[in-house]
Amino acid sequence: MDKSVKKIFVLLIIIVLGCLYPYIKPNKTETPVPKPVETKKLEKWGDGKVTVITEKEFCEQIADYKRAKNTFIGKGPSFILVCATWCKPCREFVSIYEEMARVIPDVRFYKLDWDKNQDLVDAYEIKGIPFLLYGNESELKEIEREDMIEEVKKLNPKVIYVD
Repeated sequence: MDKSVKKIFVLLIIIVLGCLYPYIKPNKTETPVPKPVETKKLEKWGDGKVTVITEKEFCEQIADYKRAKNTFIGKGPSFILVCATWCKPCREFVSIYEEMARVIPDVRFYKLDWDKNQDLVDAYEIKGIPFLLYGNESELKEIEREDMIEEVKKLNPKVIYVD
């Protein structure tokens, strides 16, 4: 037999055996796949974007700072970023903040303009920006940017953060 005919013959045998293998494989007892353990899943609270809010909306959705400034009235965990468009550190942090909003569905992200909401800025004694507030359950508190991930991990331990 010619070498090329032998190669074709071997290839045909391999193809036929490959097609028949599922039908002729040895019958092994299959081990059952364990069902995943159900864990409490947070209801999706965030909407994947940063919502720009006014002082009035802050009082309606976050905290009525004129009555009880540290009492959170929101329905779920929320970050509130106070920043300004002219502030370079704010602009740099906003891109990270927006990405977090996109990938973390368990938290709502708000943004408040420093220049347009001076009464609120004064009430919280905000001296520098960017400035972050975090509201969860009934507490609204100032939070450092570096501590955001730790707060998110408390809500959802599966969150992975890479510097």
